[in-house]
Amino acid sequence: MPERIISRAWDCAALGRRWPYALRLPEGAPPPGGWPLLIILHGAGRSHRTLAEHGADLPFLRGIGCALLLPEGAVGFWTDAPSGRYRAMLLELVAHVRDSYPVARASARTAIGGWSMGGYGAIRFAQEHPGLVAAAGSVIGLLDFPNPGYPSERNFPVPALFGATEDWPRHGCLAHVQRLRGLDLSLFAARQAFDHAMNRAFHDALDANEIAHRYEECDGGHDWPTVRTLLPRLAAQLAARIC
Repeated sequence: MPERIISRAWDCAALGRRWPYALRLPEGAPPPGGWPLLIILHGAGRSHRTLAEHGADLPFLRGIGCALLLPEGAVGFWTDAPSGRYRAMLLELVAHVRDSYPVARASARTAIGGWSMGGYGAIRFAQEHPGLVAAAGSVIGLLDFPNPGYPSERNFPVPALFGATEDWPRHGCLAHVQRLRGLDLSLFAARQAFDHAMNRAFHDALDANEIAHRYEECDGGHDWPTVRTLLPRLAAQLAARIC
């Protein structure tokens, strides 16, 4: 039987409701300690079903020897706000999956990545919970956001969940760059994407702080074809670290 991504749900205390996610477990018996856990966060306008619904994009997720967790984040930027506690939800979901399935509990066998909004969320989750993952990564992520310093064509509208303008800096990945020291980091940027300058700024900040990471650029925009090209490479790098 081919591996499948299955939609599931659990009673989420952080959001106060039953909440969906998707999970794929490799075939066969899990290794000692459970399957390494790879978490992939979706971008705005996508969902926990995006990878399953794009059948042509699924093969790269097979055979990598990891359990694949695909949370649902709505458009909550994977953060906690009065409108929804999506980072708390994610933390709760990881615990739920570890309790319910044969997946690894060790941080050395857990990685998180994402694209666009999900790239932002993956890096912020790693910054806020560095003891839970060994590796983190982003594809065309909003890695210098929210930041009013970029022109509108190089920026993304800031949702109300980030609060007043003076509160924005503390939500940004750049404000917490030091917390990434010691993690295995992979960043992929696209030269024609509106977020290119954000990714370069984050890459430069990591360099300035002498924080080891991989950074790659390719031609492409902030779009699904670029994600389809780069996400397999990110997943392979994260899986290689935890498998």
